[in-house]
Amino acid sequence: MRDHEINEEVVRKANLEFYDRTAFEYSIHEPVVFPWKSRVRVQRVLGKIGRRGCRGRALEIGCGLGFVTRYAERAFDRAYGIDLSREMARRAAERGHRVVIADGSRVPFLAETFDAVICYSVLHHFFDYRGVLEEAARVLKKGGYLYIDWDPNIGFTTSASARLYRWISRGYVSLKRVLGLLDESEAEPSAQATDFGEEVDRLARLAEFHHHYTPGVDPSHLTGLLNEIGFEEIKLYYHDDYMDLRPRLDRDIPLRLLGLLVGLATLKLRPSYLKWLAVVARKG
Repeated sequence: MRDHEINEEVVRKANLEFYDRTAFEYSIHEPVVFPWKSRVRVQRVLGKIGRRGCRGRALEIGCGLGFVTRYAERAFDRAYGIDLSREMARRAAERGHRVVIADGSRVPFLAETFDAVICYSVLHHFFDYRGVLEEAARVLKKGGYLYIDWDPNIGFTTSASARLYRWISRGYVSLKRVLGLLDESEAEPSAQATDFGEEVDRLARLAEFHHHYTPGVDPSHLTGLLNEIGFEEIKLYYHDDYMDLRPRLDRDIPLRLLGLLVGLATLKLRPSYLKWLAVVARKG
């Protein structure tokens, strides 16, 4: 398919078909698609939102198998999920989550129903993600919070800092692999993904539209959209849960010094060079 033939419906159908086909594989590869650093961060963010007086109801848009929904259930009095994929929703329901089959741009709940809305690894799956942001605002109560995470940051692909970061991180990972010291949770999911075949790989690329067909999500554009839609106190965060090279001591003793030196080499790079984008915003 040529790039100019890709539109909103093509991307929507690709998401539906891809996740219906691969729901089982996602269920057995959770540590890869939802690494431990992500789990820690999600729990911390949802806990903070809950402590701000928003412990009522939460909705996760694009909940998949419920990896994030389960943490929302702990942080809020009641949590729901919606997902376009019937197979993903079925498996999430089997795990005990409250799930509705629905498109994120047409949320089947009344206005001002929720105290928090979560979009984890969601925006880049939409050809135009304005619709899902508008729906999030519609179903949020005034003063409620929107939490966005794990969307590809355009700065990672376009800045000189990002190129340096990628060069250093790839070398660091390669060296650990050669020495037999690599924890595979540090590798990117694409390096560990099951080989689904050419057709499913094509669907995967279309499904993650802003990861493969555009440079990523632009933080400035996203901030502008959120302001237009009525959000306030918009805070941006950047991270790389697979390889964070900011100063730290590596857990593997032979590489502790190297880990520290590499971290110091990247210390002065701006946080916005990191691969993934997260946002917390309050509805005004």
